[in-house]
Amino acid sequence: MSTGDQRKRHQPRHGETSRHGEKTVTDPPMDRDDHPPDDPPPGVAQPTLWRLAVRLYRDHGGVVRDARGLLACSLCHQPWPCRGRRLAQLGLAEAWLPPRGRGRPSMRRDR
Repeated sequence: MSTGDQRKRHQPRHGETSRHGEKTVTDPPMDRDDHPPDDPPPGVAQPTLWRLAVRLYRDHGGVVRDARGLLACSLCHQPWPCRGRRLAQLGLAEAWLPPRGRGRPSMRRDR
């Protein structure tokens, strides 16, 4: 067994503080089989980001098999999950957080 197999990955618990000082969210606001709602749920701090991420999520939601039989996005034909789908998921998660600069530290190191 390799060293990597022996290490147990830390699975954060809902509401636990991450190593970056932010609260973690491990439970999605929707079931994994459901699509996110068009209108942001109560508590979403960035509703415009939510709406944009929902559009991207739906645009990159179709899955087909490529010539090798592997799953690919039906829109951009990248391996599934494609960059567009992953970006949409990140946008949906980020929409729950306040915009940077408004009670949320910048990720830039020069500030």
